[in-house]
Amino acid sequence: MFYLIAGFFKRGNEESMAEGFQRIKSIAEKTLEGLTLIGFAAVIVMMVWGTLDVVMQQFGSSLPATVAWTEVLNVMAVTLPLAYATYGRAHISIDLVTTIHEEDKCDCETETYTGEG
Repeated sequence: MFYLIAGFFKRGNEESMAEGFQRIKSIAEKTLEGLTLIGFAAVIVMMVWGTLDVVMQQFGSSLPATVAWTEVLNVMAVTLPLAYATYGRAHISIDLVTTIHEEDKCDCETETYTGEG
């Protein structure tokens, strides 16, 4: 394992070490993007699985272990993209909550606080 990491660095000056760190950073970013795509695929599979289960129930049949697979896919859909969001220092917001409380925000440019009252 050490030789794998050490192989990224060329012996020499700090510029070659910076290049090695850039390569590691590039690989990490591609890995995180891949994990995000797997999480996206888990959402798609979960939706198709649930839809097929509902349709098949109308014909008296059902897909096996739908609840269990939905739980597993849900965990994948939530946690895998979370690593990419954390790496990018992004924030996760819920649109419903932010939309409902949108009218509660004040326009601070036009309103002034006088300190009275």
